[in-house]
Amino acid sequence: MKKKLQLGTVINIKADLERDISELQKDVIKYAKTEKKIDTLLSTMDKKEAQLIVIKEAVQKANRDKHKDGKTNNWHIYRLSVLKANKSMLEDLIQGHDEKLSQISKDKLNEDLKNNLQESNTIRSALSVFNRDHNITVELDESLNLLSET
Repeated sequence: MKKKLQLGTVINIKADLERDISELQKDVIKYAKTEKKIDTLLSTMDKKEAQLIVIKEAVQKANRDKHKDGKTNNWHIYRLSVLKANKSMLEDLIQGHDEKLSQISKDKLNEDLKNNLQESNTIRSALSVFNRDHNITVELDESLNLLSET
């Protein structure tokens, strides 16, 4: 069935499916050498994997849409990833800072870290609003009861 849902809801369904598939894989491995039949596990896993692909495609399509600032949702996601890596580097530089040996002052590092955190918070907020307000249509396998989990 085709369903119009908030992007955030679809992202939650995606996470649920990924977790479920991982658990099913563990169960298949666990029971493959026992008398317990794994046909149902494999069938359910196939259905969930097929649904996951549909959902990932829908999310990727939605992430190409633009925010009010004219940048795509993907841009915001990638920028946040860069900021996270830079935050880690800045924290390491601050922690091991030696004023005599460093090419960058501790004040500059702290200012850069503060700016990084502010921009990260702004982007997280923009992503939350986008995921809440952006609706997408996705084909859901009714037999998987995906909406009851969210």
